[in-house]
Amino acid sequence: MQAYLRDAAWRFILEQGIRSLPVNPSRLIKQNGWILYSYAEFAATIRQPMSTVIDRFSPEAFVFWSSYENTFVICYNADYPNPVIRWSLMHEIAHIVLGHISSDVPSLTRVRSEQRSMFEQEAQGFARRVLCPSIVLHDCNATEPYEIMKLCGISHEAAVYRSQYIKELELRNRWRIYPLERAVEEQFRIFILRFLLKKHRDEVAIEFTA
Repeated sequence: MQAYLRDAAWRFILEQGIRSLPVNPSRLIKQNGWILYSYAEFAATIRQPMSTVIDRFSPEAFVFWSSYENTFVICYNADYPNPVIRWSLMHEIAHIVLGHISSDVPSLTRVRSEQRSMFEQEAQGFARRVLCPSIVLHDCNATEPYEIMKLCGISHEAAVYRSQYIKELELRNRWRIYPLERAVEEQFRIFILRFLLKKHRDEVAIEFTA
């Protein structure tokens, strides 16, 4: 599953033209012609209170196929902090990209509970690989949680988890092995160079004022 999710995330980054961090899931949703609603907007559309949406679907976000709109609809709770919203939206995008839902299976409620659990794990793995691509973090020398939080716009909890994984990769020192990985690195090349230049200037400024 690891290789499958890794390659799927790299392909998505390349196909969507993602070239900088933090990733903007809202832009990706609109770019693909999917529909995005806040919970308040969706609640108004179906003429139900927001509490009903939260109780029926999820506290954070959900996605479904709309036969009426002939596309996917992603709904999210705008009351959460931006890092949580970013992760939640990418998680729902993952369900679309990984084929967990479709016009034949319009929502995860139609999926058996054991399979749904696996889909949720896959969506989490896809989300962190797109939001925090390991080769980009490596090139930016961003391995600590606070660095990853700032660079990727994710929560501290998610950054700690990603930091642990990146540090394991650093110990193995196996980078640029796969063609897709090298392609992602090249697509981020300008961003990485600008980031490193800014980081160097900030360090020089701190030394100068110390």
